[in-house]
Amino acid sequence: MNNNKSLLLKISVIMNTVLAFFGSYIGNLYIIQIIALIPAFLAVPLKEIKIKKDTEMWLIVVVIFFLSAVISNNKIASVEIVCMIAMAVMLKIIYENSDIKLSKFFINFVEMASCIHVIATIMQLINPGFIQNINTSILGSAGIKTNLELLKVGSYAGITAQTAVNAYYITIFICIKFSKILTEKRYKVINVMWLLVAIIALFLTGKRGMVICIIISSSILYLYKMRSNYKKIVKNIVIALIFIAFFYIIIINVPEAKVLIDKTSQLEKNNDILNGRSYLWSETIKIFKCYPIMGIGIGSIKDILGDYSHNVYIQLLAETGIIGFLSYAIAITTSLLMSIKKLKNALKGKNKMVMEILGFSILMQIIFIIYSITGNPLYGHIFLIPYIISTAMHNQKNIE
Repeated sequence: MNNNKSLLLKISVIMNTVLAFFGSYIGNLYIIQIIALIPAFLAVPLKEIKIKKDTEMWLIVVVIFFLSAVISNNKIASVEIVCMIAMAVMLKIIYENSDIKLSKFFINFVEMASCIHVIATIMQLINPGFIQNINTSILGSAGIKTNLELLKVGSYAGITAQTAVNAYYITIFICIKFSKILTEKRYKVINVMWLLVAIIALFLTGKRGMVICIIISSSILYLYKMRSNYKKIVKNIVIALIFIAFFYIIIINVPEAKVLIDKTSQLEKNNDILNGRSYLWSETIKIFKCYPIMGIGIGSIKDILGDYSHNVYIQLLAETGIIGFLSYAIAITTSLLMSIKKLKNALKGKNKMVMEILGFSILMQIIFIIYSITGNPLYGHIFLIPYIISTAMHNQKNIE
């Protein structure tokens, strides 16, 4: 019975990883999400399921979002988003009632999936024709056109149609390697080399937001883990500054890697460092002021602005009102704080596998929270699924 349960959960992990990293090549992401949820449901009987503290808050979020969908003018869009979030929370409930080994399996599988995107990005720099041939087979005509247009301006989307998506995949790979470097002595040199390659790939995407996210999240995790070892902190800060100087020299001298600086400089010249987001934010806040309690309905902001707000928190204020915003803010904060608390306990016990898993979990959560300031990660499977799985890790069995 336990073998069958483990197998079904691993199948679920594989399917959800495929959904997040390659689902856009296959078809309807909602259908894939439903199919990926089935083996997880079959693996854990309902009588064995226990709802954890932070998950209770996530369930409240789902209920409030559902009520928001009821009053929405675009009920189809609202229901789709609520269903996506609800199924993600169901997955969280099931995964956190499983063994910690499932998280290790997930991280290992995600490492392989994200590595493909790192390699594809580097290959697009070295041999763009080769990647274009691959994209012809997996991307639609619109996706190929967008990919090539981005390439012309020096932004590398790899085998995706968006640099933001590609940057997120690469960032996940960086999270895995960084958490391993902090906890494992084995293969440290190899992990550092892969980390450097991934950082180069991330710069090639030209996405400033993800670069900032990974710098802040990795710094927070590192300083927390090493908070009692000041000598080591100073030593590694010096090493980090040397690497930063090295990468800066590369960036300013290699045209392909300079896109991030050039983009920032151009936006500064145009007095638009936020790349058009300031207008979207101000208009979204105006909508919130008109509907402060329950909002206009989750997922309906595009009907008014023609685009997402590119700030999850402001958008939730407008779409779900102060009630939806506060419930969501409490849910993401509670999950993160509980993960940090478990890491604190793990550092005392010096269980390296637990530290690696929790380190990855915390990195993913911080990145999701920070990226939500300038992006729309709550509203897409690609961003939401890896994040919500990471929030389940601190609740799993044998995590102490």
